Amino acid sequence: MKLGDNPDFRRIAGDRRQGPPQQGRSGQGGGRPQGPDRGGHQDRQTEQALPQQFVFDSFYDSNGKLRQELFFQSPQDLARLLAKQKLPKTNKPLSMGQLRFLYMGMLRFAKPLNEGKLDWPTAREDFGHFYVQRVVYQAKRGFLPQMLVDLIEKHRQLALSNPREMYGLFLYLKHLLCYYQE
Repeated sequence: MKLGDNPDFRRIAGDRRQGPPQQGRSGQGGGRPQGPDRGGHQDRQTEQALPQQFVFDSFYDSNGKLRQELFFQSPQDLARLLAKQKLPKTNKPLSMGQLRFLYMGMLRFAKPLNEGKLDWPTAREDFGHFYVQRVVYQAKRGFLPQMLVDLIEKHRQLALSNPREMYGLFLYLKHLLCYYQE
C-alpha cells in the first residue's frame, strides 16, 4: 500500500476524499486522472480571452516615450478583469503570489537588461526560459488564466524584437501587478 492510499494518512494530510483510492492505468491506486479532463482542467475556450484594447503594437509613443496607457488605464482595467477570472485548476481567482511569481520571472532579466548589465542575446534566451517555465507550464497546469497567457503571448514577438520593447512588456506586467487586487 502506498502512503497516499492509507486512510489514516489521508485524514492527517487533510485529504477529504471518500471511498477507495482512484485506480490508475497500471491498476495501482493513486494514479492521475485519465482522459481529456486530466487534473480537472476546464476547456480553455470557455475562459475569457484578452480583449484587443490591451494589445499594443509598441509600448512606446511616436516620441519614443512609454505610452501613458501603460501607467494608468490599461493595467488598471486589465487588473479588474483578471480579478474576475477563475483559474482552471482551482476555480478561484489568480492570487497575488501567482501574479508576483510571473513578474519575478521577468524581473530577473528585464531589470539587468535595462541597466546594461545583461546583453541582448542572453536576455532573449532568458525570455525563452521565462516563457516556457512561467507561462506555458503554469498555464498547462491550470494556474494562469487564459487572459494573462494571451497578454504574454500576444506581446512575445514584440518583446523579442528589441531591448526597449522587452522592457516595455516588463513594465506593463509590473503595473498590472501594482493595480491587481485579489
